[in-house]
Amino acid sequence: MLLCCSSCCPHATILPNNTMIPPHPLLVTKRGTDWPHKNAGVMVVFVIAFLVALTLLTLFLRKKLIARRLRQEEYERQLNA
Repeated sequence: MLLCCSSCCPHATILPNNTMIPPHPLLVTKRGTDWPHKNAGVMVVFVIAFLVALTLLTLFLRKKLIARRLRQEEYERQLNA
């Protein structure tokens, strides 16, 4: 069975004997409006929230890595002493 473009393609499925199966009505999506373009303010808030979350995650991971490095250095110092 050959699919046209991808699994979400609205075109019909073409079988090896050149017959076509029409797509399921629920799989055919209607082209919607350009929501992000109409709601630019909401998109700005999403981007700012993502950047804040990314910054907090980075700071948290940096803190954990520094603590890990200090524990490792302390362990190596105890072994060499």
